[in-house]
Amino acid sequence: MHIWIPMIQIKDGLFDFVEWQIKTDSTDVDTDGDGVPDGQEFLDDNTLPNDASDYLPSKPLTDVTAYDGSKDVTVTGTVSKPLIADPSDTSKLLQLRMLPQAT
Repeated sequence: MHIWIPMIQIKDGLFDFVEWQIKTDSTDVDTDGDGVPDGQEFLDDNTLPNDASDYLPSKPLTDVTAYDGSKDVTVTGTVSKPLIADPSDTSKLLQLRMLPQAT
């Protein structure tokens, strides 16, 4: 008995049979559109490659260095997320896609 397992990958780091198992799109480098390749999310970052809200942003940046804990304080800043090169075409960066909001 022979079993054929497709070993095709689209350069996101995951073979098709793995993508089918974890329910990601084997034809899309970044299934959830969060700007991070599926392979990096699944193999390195331990996040869900089919759920953009699961990706952990980097450390927030703010200009506040100290605050008084006895007072209400609003801290503003940014959370940077570097754009990552598209593994299927390294001359391009993966772009964040606007996904439907969960209700």
